[in-house]
Amino acid sequence: MSPTTFEELLSLIAPFITKQDTKLRKSIGPSERLSVCLRYLVTGDAQVTIAASYRMSPSVVGRIIDETCGAIWTVLKEKGFIKHPSTEEEWKDIGDSGRQSDGSVYGCSYLGHAIENNLLNIPAREMLPNSDKTLPYVFVGDDAFGLKKHMMKPYPSSHLETDQRVFNYRLSRARRVIENTFGIAASEISHSEEANYCQSTEGCAHNAVYCRSSQFPNETKCIKWY
Repeated sequence: MSPTTFEELLSLIAPFITKQDTKLRKSIGPSERLSVCLRYLVTGDAQVTIAASYRMSPSVVGRIIDETCGAIWTVLKEKGFIKHPSTEEEWKDIGDSGRQSDGSVYGCSYLGHAIENNLLNIPAREMLPNSDKTLPYVFVGDDAFGLKKHMMKPYPSSHLETDQRVFNYRLSRARRVIENTFGIAASEISHSEEANYCQSTEGCAHNAVYCRSSQFPNETKCIKWY
């Protein structure tokens, strides 16, 4: 994150995280609070380690992270750095789609219902580059998912032809990218509720940094969907 982007983010959330000084002590400023939170989100260091670096108590670091994450999430979400794709063009901006949940949860979820009933404006079938074949846009899943129009899964069984094994490998490689991303982020955060909250904040902050560092805020490198 560049100093300019840091200052822009600080100007947005400072009103939400600025504390009042008292007669007994001076409050921790918004700049330091944001620095503590970003270090936690980026490195996943233990709060005890961060506390020692900033000469704070671990409990204070925990409160700072919680409050600052809330401010980042609230402000950046309202500014459109994270939202649900609602048009075909917006769906096409998504680079990769990873595993959302296991097959049974997916089948009973609102997401599964919306996909199967074409309620999400997923783009229509398109011709593949350098080919005369038209195929639908799909989500990539593993063996837990059922094979459906918009769900691609690997070939079952261990006795496969060479082209089928190659397909399974490439499908698995695509799926692992996003699974590893969220797996690493979740492993750095000890509590599941906190992990979900911090991951949402990380998504907002990532998009804000990517868009602000680009000459064109709407370029495809800025992942707008989460």
